[in-house]
Amino acid sequence: MSPEELDDEMEALQPARANRGRAVVVGAALLSSALFAVSAKQSTQTRARINVEMARKAVREQQDVTKDLYVPTTEADTSHSSDPRVDPCLPDSSAPITKFPSLIQLAAGYSAEGVPYGGVLFSDRGQYAELHGGTDYDLQGMRTNVIAKYDELLANCLTSKGARAADVCEHVYDTQCELDRSDDEKKGQVSCVEDCVNSRFAQFVESEGIVEDASTCAYPVLSGFLLAPNVIKSCIDPAYDATEGGKHASSIAGCYDCVTTCLAGDHFSFICSAETPKYLY
Repeated sequence: MSPEELDDEMEALQPARANRGRAVVVGAALLSSALFAVSAKQSTQTRARINVEMARKAVREQQDVTKDLYVPTTEADTSHSSDPRVDPCLPDSSAPITKFPSLIQLAAGYSAEGVPYGGVLFSDRGQYAELHGGTDYDLQGMRTNVIAKYDELLANCLTSKGARAADVCEHVYDTQCELDRSDDEKKGQVSCVEDCVNSRFAQFVESEGIVEDASTCAYPVLSGFLLAPNVIKSCIDPAYDATEGGKHASSIAGCYDCVTTCLAGDHFSFICSAETPKYLY
């Protein structure tokens, strides 16, 4: 090969070498971004875990003071006649933590508020177009987004104070859609769904020593959103392991399938309005 031919060959190789160099830089940047994302995710999970543990500790400490406030019941509390702010199974907080499930519905892509919060989220099988602007939606994408954002939303809410608290603990919707509970059969289905969650919440908080007697909890579903996010996540996404790798009792598993058994028949429909329903949980 002549010197001229060698020069031509080297010149031809320059773009390829430059591209490889850029590829190395881009690859390193992507790896750095991926590592940062993993670190950020772990940091968020750690922060959420710490704040959930603090909330559980607060509930443990207030149990002795308030444990006789409510009459135990074996049925899902769908009447919700008590003020949730004095529920012995909710941590005392100046933040509007009772509105936290509205953020999970926002993460689910709801454009209208579905109530009761838990009953709607747990029974969502892709049939609630009313809550998505009347359009079809990606059910698995919805679940994935909820699981991905849950810890960060919860950590932010539990640590919020002052004027900022309302912004990070609640999303205000223009329209509310309430599950129709106009007859006993429809009420029974909603109660069935809530009981699937209530029973697992009770088993979790009692086995973990958070609450001595979960039947004293006036709003077990709402308490679950704050104290037992692992249970709530498993009720929304069948792929989520409520035991989190065997760290918790196996008896809390199976929430999603339990809810599915409650959904037989065509009884879940909404009544939508611009007025806030009385019962949200």
